[in-house]
Amino acid sequence: MNSNIFISLSSLLPSKIGNLSFSDIQPAIDFYEEDLRSNNQNIHMDLLKNEFEFWKQKWSNEENNLPKNALDTLSKCPEDLFPHINILLKLLAIWPVSTASVERSFSSLKRIKTYLRNSTGEARLNGLALMNIHRDIQIDTDAILNMFASKKERRLDFKL
Repeated sequence: MNSNIFISLSSLLPSKIGNLSFSDIQPAIDFYEEDLRSNNQNIHMDLLKNEFEFWKQKWSNEENNLPKNALDTLSKCPEDLFPHINILLKLLAIWPVSTASVERSFSSLKRIKTYLRNSTGEARLNGLALMNIHRDIQIDTDAILNMFASKKERRLDFKL
């Protein structure tokens, strides 16, 4: 069910709106009916349908520089012209995304910040966590050593 709502909401994006009809966003309208009501009044489906058609017409004239995500689209959606579309785009923008990388980062942090390393500073801890999470990235150690050797405010003197 959630995937139907997400697909329905994402069909409002200009890059996907091309051949869609009002019935394609109907699952999102039904699910978020309370959010779309203004001043506790019922939703006027004719008004919402006209708003959708106007939204579709707006993007049919533009072929290049179409926003591809909800935040970019939301910034180009005037709230006074498209109040319901604006609400639906806001809901799409805050839709929770489930990724394993967040869970991996917390697992990495748990391994890195042990009892013995509890006094590690935030900058160093972030660096160690990023290195642990993205360990597939190749690092040029010579470039890093040269960068540190060129800094004058170091307490150590690197001899290369």
